[in-house]
Formats: sequence, C-alpha cells, structure tokens
Amino acid sequence: MTPADALAKSFPGHDARDEVRVKMTEEERAAFLKATGFKETAQPGTFHRYRKGGEVLGWAFVQDRMGKHEPITFITRMDDAGKVVSVEVLIYREARGGEVAGGKWLKQFAGKDS
Repeated sequence: MTPADALAKSFPGHDARDEVRVKMTEEERAAFLKATGFKETAQPGTFHRYRKGGEVLGWAFVQDRMGKHEPITFITRMDDAGKVVSVEVLIYREARGGEVAGGKWLKQFAGKDS
C-alpha cells in the first residue's frame, strides 16, 4: 500500500482531512529522544487531521525510520486524545527481519500515548 492510499483509508467515514505542519524545538526533540530511547529522529513533519461533521476523529502521519540498513516507511494513526490506534509498515526495504511488518509486533503500540 502506498502512503497516499494508507492516508486515504485512515479513519473510515471521515468527511474532511487537513494537514498540520509540526516542528519540534531542540528541547522537545531532546525530551522525545530521552523518553523513547531513540538515537535519532526526524522531525514529525505533516500530521493529517481527520474530521467528521466538524469533530476530530483522529490523526495520522507517515514517516521513514532507518532500519539496520534501509529506511522503513510506516503510518501511525492516533485517536483525538493522542493514543496510538495503529501502526502499519507500508514499505519494508530490508533483506531480513520482515516480521516487524506483521500484525503481532505492531500491535504492541496500540493504546500507547503519543
């Protein structure tokens, strides 16, 4: 599935989607890295806000994270309170370790705070 397809299929029944650009300050980025244990992170970039009848259904963003050798493209969907609804690997480029694209590994993120 392409990132555009994944975004279009997020939050079925939505009647509006808009983009919100986000950029972390260096302090926010440092706090994020400390909290997650990541060694690096890209700026989140563009969040897609989904609405129905003016009410926010949720948010989604597509990001590339570096695997061992190649980037992995994924989508994260969050509810209106910022809890993770789902994480889906869209493009897995590594020669090994494809099980991270499977449901069992990805389900661990559901319900986590963003």
